[in-house]
Amino acid sequence: MWFNASILEAVNAGTERLPCWAVSLRVKAVVLFGNDLRVHDHRPLWEAAQRGPLIPLYVHGRSAIGAQQAAFVGQSLQSLRVALAGLGQPLLVRSGPLEQALSTLHAAHSFRVLHYHIDPYANDSAALQAWAQAHQVPFCLCF
Repeated sequence: MWFNASILEAVNAGTERLPCWAVSLRVKAVVLFGNDLRVHDHRPLWEAAQRGPLIPLYVHGRSAIGAQQAAFVGQSLQSLRVALAGLGQPLLVRSGPLEQALSTLHAAHSFRVLHYHIDPYANDSAALQAWAQAHQVPFCLCF
């Protein structure tokens, strides 16, 4: 793959939303899981894994759900934990406001990239982008 000067400048500045492939291969990334709780064919996970160390993250409470959906999410998270453990990677699960979870994780681990799968059922893409810009963390949206 090729990198042009403007992409490299944006990587160094850390303030622009970058194509996922434009991020340095030596960064620690967070992969934020939303409704797509699987390992197979999960593009943000694949993108981050190609570039080095990563932290898979799921944050409870991003949207209101009913009891039946909560049970399904719980089962899906357990399956995701098992699948990630099989790859040698634990799933980090947090509760509360998304921005607070990201800020706490960023303070502890200084991750440099946030990977996220566009979720048509969640309204948090704008908040994620605002958080990433405020913390100068490149934000990779995958479709």
